[in-house]
Amino acid sequence: MKLIKNLTVLGLLSITFVGAQSAHAQITKKGDGYLFRIKWTPGQTIKYVMNMSMSGDAMPQPMNMNMSISQKVKKVSGTVATIEATTSGVPGQPKPQVQTMTIDNRGRATSGAAAGSQVAFPEGPIKIGQTWKGSLPGMGQGMAGDAVYKLISVKTVNGKPMAEVGLSMNMKQGAQMSMTGSGTMFIYMADGSLSSMTMSTNMSMAQQGKTQKMKMGLTMRRG
Repeated sequence: MKLIKNLTVLGLLSITFVGAQSAHAQITKKGDGYLFRIKWTPGQTIKYVMNMSMSGDAMPQPMNMNMSISQKVKKVSGTVATIEATTSGVPGQPKPQVQTMTIDNRGRATSGAAAGSQVAFPEGPIKIGQTWKGSLPGMGQGMAGDAVYKLISVKTVNGKPMAEVGLSMNMKQGAQMSMTGSGTMFIYMADGSLSSMTMSTNMSMAQQGKTQKMKMGLTMRRG
C-alpha cells in the first residue's frame, strides 16, 4: 500500500501543477509561431475532474480512483498570481487537500509545494512541430529527469480553437524508481483553460531485491 500511495500522490501532483499552469494561459499568434503566456483573472475558480487507474505487480487487482480539483486565483501582483488548489477524493485523505502557490506569467512556480518543479512555458513563440523542455512536479521530492513538450497542432474542437500539446517524460529516483510516460492535452486558445488531458505512465520500483512494475493512466477534464 505504501507503493500505491506514493504513486498516487506523484500522479496527483503532476496533474494538479500542470493544470494550474495551463488553466489561465492565453495562446496568441506571433509570426509563424504561438506565444504561451498566462492571463490571470483575480477571483476566478476553475474546476476539474480527474480519473486515475492503476495496475501492477504490487496490486492484487486494478484500482480506479476519481478526484476533483478546484483552482482559485486569490490575487494577482504584476505578473505573479497566488493560486489556491483544493483536491478532493485523495485516497487515505478524508479531508480536501489545500495547496497555495505563486506562479508567474510563464507558469513558473516561485513558492509553495510546486516551487522549482513547475512546468514552464517557453520564453519565445513555438511553431507547430517544435518542442521545449521543462522540469516536472516531484523533483522536489528527490526525483530527477525532464519532460519534452511539443506543440502538435492548432485546430477547432467542438467549435472552439484549441492548441494540442504532447508530453513525454523520463524520471528517476536513484536506483529505486524510474518512470516514463506520455500524454496529450488540449488547451483553449481564447483563455488557455485546460479542456482535457490524458496521460499514461510505466513505473518500475526496486523493493527488497525485487522489481515491481506498474502502469498508471490519468484523464482530466473541465468539470
